[in-house]
Amino acid sequence: MNHAAAGLVGGEDEEFSDLDVFWGAYGEGNTVGEQVDYTHSLLIFGVIGVCAIITASLLLWMDRKRHYGLESPNIS
Repeated sequence: MNHAAAGLVGGEDEEFSDLDVFWGAYGEGNTVGEQVDYTHSLLIFGVIGVCAIITASLLLWMDRKRHYGLESPNIS
């Protein structure tokens, strides 16, 4: 098994994979005292929400401009 694949799935010599560290699954690095700090998770959730709003707005704009019929019923 190559080292790149082992880094993604957490090889035998690694305690956590690279993705676990990125998402905050490491032990005490995301805690403040007795409480868990969800700042990274909420930021990711917020960015995904903003991207969804931008995508929806672009789809509506393109529908109005080029008349794709995205909001018209598909059952007649």
